[in-house]
Amino acid sequence: MRALRTAGDALQTMPTFITLLRAIDVGGRTVRTPSWPPPRRPFSAARLRAVGALNSGFVGESLSAGDKKALMALRTEIDDFHVRGREVFWLCMTRQCESEFSNAVLERTLRLRATFRGANTIARLAAKYPTSRGAA
Repeated sequence: MRALRTAGDALQTMPTFITLLRAIDVGGRTVRTPSWPPPRRPFSAARLRAVGALNSGFVGESLSAGDKKALMALRTEIDDFHVRGREVFWLCMTRQCESEFSNAVLERTLRLRATFRGANTIARLAAKYPTSRGAA
């Protein structure tokens, strides 16, 4: 597998690989996730080229409309979010340590357990444990 050079490359390949993350440890519990939905970019290509960090968060249940509204209230100049079912995409325009957002902030705000993984981590796991597209 070729090396991923940008967050955009990682995001583009994630739909193929996400099925390997069908069981995610969230706060000591195993959360089974369905196959990734059809590819769709949550952020524009221009924003992905300028990104400092791109992370995918996984929660145990789909976010309600109220949860999404509360999450979007956390947007700042450097942090943006996109929700797709039980996945939360976090786009950080700077280094994560310069952001006020964190997994703990998400968990306190939504009162849900979550786990975040970087786009490159997902790509490395996918390379280590390859799976065919559409595998259950």
